[in-house]
Amino acid sequence: MQDTLFESAFEIGRINGKAENGMGELLRLGEEKIEKEVERTAAAVFDSGVKIVLVSGRSASGKTTFTKKVCKRLCEKGMEAKHISLDDFFLGIEYLPLNEDGTYDMESIKGLDTALANECFRRLLCEGRADFPTFDFPNQRRGEKWNRVEIGEKGLIMIEGIHALNPILTENLPENGIMRVYIEPESGYEMNGEKVFSSEDIRLMRRMTRDELFRGWCAEKTLIQWKSVLAGEKIYIEPYIGLADIKVNSSVEFEPAVFKKILTEMLLKIGENSPFFGAAERFLEKLSLFYEIDPDFLAKDSLLREFVG
Repeated sequence: MQDTLFESAFEIGRINGKAENGMGELLRLGEEKIEKEVERTAAAVFDSGVKIVLVSGRSASGKTTFTKKVCKRLCEKGMEAKHISLDDFFLGIEYLPLNEDGTYDMESIKGLDTALANECFRRLLCEGRADFPTFDFPNQRRGEKWNRVEIGEKGLIMIEGIHALNPILTENLPENGIMRVYIEPESGYEMNGEKVFSSEDIRLMRRMTRDELFRGWCAEKTLIQWKSVLAGEKIYIEPYIGLADIKVNSSVEFEPAVFKKILTEMLLKIGENSPFFGAAERFLEKLSLFYEIDPDFLAKDSLLREFVG
């Protein structure tokens, strides 16, 4: 990790001061840090000569957008880089184990066809081509369409998903053909020396926004699921973080200011009878500390677009 790029905790007063004095510079510098992480990763991949790059991270870490950005940068360098999501190897919700409360363990690797993934990766490395599945999420079944993926001398694929670093996906594959990347927002927020938001809070912020805008889940439903998400991360992601060749900080300094309006409207819908009313009130109080930035001001290719559209 390049410590000079990111603070362990951003100072809210400083962010507000920059925004009030003209947010253009604040937005530019925040996006610039992400682009430097993209360039650093792309350069490492380019120099390595690998054919497969595995990108993992906890929920709402920005895996998809970051992977696409690195693919684009590699193509600009003359490579033929392609993006693949592990979601396409999903077997269906009925394959997931149940939590103690009867809900599905959405983080479990048992929902992935790991044997097929391993075979696809093997064929790609050994033969230069493989047929990859697709998944029909609305109907919860494997799609009829299969995608032929080929990698030539200058080709590689970047595969992203929460389980990407799990060794079961790359059993018996040559290590010299694979690179592993781990990404998550690592910076929190403080005001006058007191912690306001942790990096975990930022991921929850991102996920609540994305779930309501694009997945039809209200903030309360995301909060209900969040405990299970965190428990699953400890089991299925944390043990393999140390395998990463590159670690990326996806923190964007001004993001609570961007999420403020959207999240405020969402959290105000949580009524007094909800067990999450108190949590929503505390979250709203903390969000009120931030200057509000309209998401429309974001760059079209901002990493935060993955969550606000």
